[in-house]
Amino acid sequence: MKRYIIKKIYSASNKVLVYSALMILSVLSIALRPGLVWASQPLELTLDEIVITGDPISDEISKNNIGKKIIERGKNINVADVLKFGPEVDIKRTAAAGDTGDIISIRGLSRNRIMLNVNGRPLTASGIVGGYYIDWSGIPLDDIEKIEIIKGGSSALYGNNAIGGAVNIITRKPKSGRPETTLYSMGAKNEATGASDNFKISHSGKNNRLGYVLSASRRKTPEFLWNNDFTGKNGSIFLYYDMPRGAKLSFGGQYSNTRRGFIRNNRRSLDCDNPLFNRKINEDYPLSLGETISGSGINNIANIGPGARWDKDKYLYDLAYNHPFHNGYFEIKHYMNREDRKEKNFSTADGHLVLDRTVESDRSCGSSVQIVKIDGRNETTFGAERKIIANGDITVNYVDNVYNGRIYTGTTPNNEGCNQNYYIQNVSRINDRFSVTAGLRRYDYIIGSLTPSTRELSGSGAVPKFSAQYDFSGGQSVSVSAYHAERTPGLPEIYWAQNAVKVIGNVRIPIVLPELKTERNKAAEISYRKNFNKADNVRATAYSYKISDYIMPRFETDWSGIYNIDSVGIKGFSIEANKAFGPLSNVNANATWQRSSKTGDLFDTNNLLNGLDSMPKFKLNLSYERKLKNFRDSVLSIGARYVGSQDQIYTFGKNVNRLVKVDSFTTFDAGVKIPLERGCQAEIFVDNIFDKKYEEKYGYPLMGRTLGVSMKADF
Repeated sequence: MKRYIIKKIYSASNKVLVYSALMILSVLSIALRPGLVWASQPLELTLDEIVITGDPISDEISKNNIGKKIIERGKNINVADVLKFGPEVDIKRTAAAGDTGDIISIRGLSRNRIMLNVNGRPLTASGIVGGYYIDWSGIPLDDIEKIEIIKGGSSALYGNNAIGGAVNIITRKPKSGRPETTLYSMGAKNEATGASDNFKISHSGKNNRLGYVLSASRRKTPEFLWNNDFTGKNGSIFLYYDMPRGAKLSFGGQYSNTRRGFIRNNRRSLDCDNPLFNRKINEDYPLSLGETISGSGINNIANIGPGARWDKDKYLYDLAYNHPFHNGYFEIKHYMNREDRKEKNFSTADGHLVLDRTVESDRSCGSSVQIVKIDGRNETTFGAERKIIANGDITVNYVDNVYNGRIYTGTTPNNEGCNQNYYIQNVSRINDRFSVTAGLRRYDYIIGSLTPSTRELSGSGAVPKFSAQYDFSGGQSVSVSAYHAERTPGLPEIYWAQNAVKVIGNVRIPIVLPELKTERNKAAEISYRKNFNKADNVRATAYSYKISDYIMPRFETDWSGIYNIDSVGIKGFSIEANKAFGPLSNVNANATWQRSSKTGDLFDTNNLLNGLDSMPKFKLNLSYERKLKNFRDSVLSIGARYVGSQDQIYTFGKNVNRLVKVDSFTTFDAGVKIPLERGCQAEIFVDNIFDKKYEEKYGYPLMGRTLGVSMKADF
């Protein structure tokens, strides 16, 4: 099957490959002519910061440092904890750690609409049982130098699954001179049994041409909801070698192990109209809905029992080569993913083993080449990418089919698809004030038949991008973007579109859904920015999306499938500001308003919800920091986060839908960082000071007040 798919891909895209190769060779032949002066790649930022990117104009113009935030915070476990304070970013967690669902959305778009890159390589999981979720638990904050959030799909530099935006994580590079070592530990206590802890160690150095960064960490969170304990371990090595003529060679290897318990249902009834919905099964844990094991479908095995868990190992390998030439550079990258999960489930009645399986959930790999050429006021980027998205075998070691009520043999193994992209983007600086960016991205994809009764799915397309920015006097600028973005279906989406089912009584009935179509977004954005001085600024952004054939997943109690909604519209507005009060204090604030609409939702035939599920209309963030000169230059930070109410369709059984609501909430946090002797620092923090009871996702309460302390030593 794999050889057949790859052969078909090469045949279908042969002309495009030839054109791309000729284009790349022509640029290289000009750039590498003897006698030309070698130039280095543009300097990288080396600040610990989150860079909010709103426009794709250029590195200098688009990377707006709106409200610099230090990433290394004792109370932050992973990247999602940091991003929740940004405008136009929504967080929907079912647990404080180990959540593998749709945690983050940008401008209301999530799932396979956000591209997560680490040092330029995609990290989104693939395969049928991968679900295209972003595995935030596998990205510790150990060695992150900066994070870029690129909102929307206005840049041609990012793939077709970046219709909602991209999150770029850049790890820190080693510095010449004395090697550096950092030790870090954190402990925190809340309503959960036991205490959370986090331990990290990192070491970096550079000797002549060779640099290295080594790190390891362990995070542990006890169960708060029933059975949802979490332990994560990470280790990484990054090697950098400076070659002649400014070329750079780098290698990265990362390993993570995640052990997490599946959340057990703690409600006596799943019917939200039944009084037993608000009665606990186990009084030791909060009321909550449960999870299901991915890929097991609608059956008894999907019901989580005591001790149900997975133990996941993930390996990431990266190789990159960067070579500067006259007024530009070219870069070649290759990456490989390998992820394996051991999953076990137990009977909800007596706790005996009912499912034991091993899942090779990710076997993806990819390569890319990018050429950047700067000619006076023009900067042109050419690129080509090829990605194999695949999962391996799914081995059912044991299954209790009597308990299950039907024969279960697992999901179709060894599925594979391929996505090829080619792009060009040109930044033209018309004069010192006016810049225009135009880009075009072409994609081709093919996915083989997932079952003997289904056929392969393939497609291609090209999407144009346009942006412009004008800088007025007095530190003011306006940028506009109009673009087309498309998202092709992935392996898990195609599988569930072709294997949708509903349950009536105890009978599973296949649902014949229309063939899944490519998602298409026509978008427009406008942004205004005003810099009052180096520290004070304000920015306002408005955006409008019109998405046809929106790909919608539904995994309810009695219905599982993925299908296209005819049309989805999203409109939004945000404003953010940063204000310094002298050299010791600063305030950062942002507010977001957003609204969605839809037509042609075959699941919501009664029009219970006129927009997307779980999308808050309002979101506000406010933070204040002050340096305490009389207390060893300690830094006091206070923050508040408000999230408006969210509506969601909930199916409680018998194929009956209800409109439910996640109430609005406001939480307050505080912390103080205290410098100590010899490069040491302590932090004391309190999250959710007023012990607010709240949910980010319907049916999954989050922890209340959390008190913690951390220590950090640099030497």
